[in-house]
Amino acid sequence: MLIPRPIAGLNPALASIPIVLVLAGAVGFYLMVDDVEGTAVDETTGGGTQITDTSQPDDVSKPKDDSPGAKSNDTPPAEDKDSKEAARITKLLSGTWTRDSYGNRRLTIREDGTASMVIKPSTVYALVFGDRIDIEVKWELQDGYVDYKVTSATPAEKFEMAKKTWGDHWHEKIHKLDEKTLILLGEEGDEYEWTRVEGNSDR
Repeated sequence: MLIPRPIAGLNPALASIPIVLVLAGAVGFYLMVDDVEGTAVDETTGGGTQITDTSQPDDVSKPKDDSPGAKSNDTPPAEDKDSKEAARITKLLSGTWTRDSYGNRRLTIREDGTASMVIKPSTVYALVFGDRIDIEVKWELQDGYVDYKVTSATPAEKFEMAKKTWGDHWHEKIHKLDEKTLILLGEEGDEYEWTRVEGNSDR
């Protein structure tokens, strides 16, 4: 067996340094690999432990039930909100309302989209239009407006004269509506205030 001899003129202590360095590097590498394989958490730069949950929430992972009777937690569509608002307004509109204009007018609104109006002209206008005109009306809501049109009237000849003065089709904006008051704005900006009356009598 050959035993390496120290290089001539080299200090024996210096000759052993490479061996020590190799051994130290090998031990260090072994310890580093062992430390990496044994690590079970991910540490953030701030020193705290960061836990990342990649699981899906229950409501996402479960299949949706699209059956007709299935309940949904989603926000109701805008159409549903509009429909509910229209139903609320219709309910408030229904009933009998009165106002004075060239005499007395009494309007009975029904939820089915029909209405009746009784016009009792004042003394002067009664000479032209008679003592009473009965009108049947068809109405509907249109984006915050009430659109109503006369479908029939008696006496017909008197109404033909009244139609020339007051018209037979109105498209008026709902300016105010509550249990007691209905204020409509005409297309020319005129304000028509109706007051609710008890009962549905048009007599």
